[in-house]
Amino acid sequence: MSEKATGNREHKDSLFRMLFADRAKAAELYNAIKGTNYVADDIQIYTLENPFFFGGLRNDDRVGG
Repeated sequence: MSEKATGNREHKDSLFRMLFADRAKAAELYNAIKGTNYVADDIQIYTLENPFFFGGLRNDDRVGG
């Protein structure tokens, strides 16, 4: 049984970016994952507005399904 999960990737991306565009929230997430102790001033956020993709694949597409 190999069902592929579907969903609106643009919606998921927008929600993630909305939540973690705040440097304090991004620091909190990073610290929780890595066990570090950064503060908001230590965080620099970079966003790619129009990234290009190779061979028609997006950043999270899987080759071969």
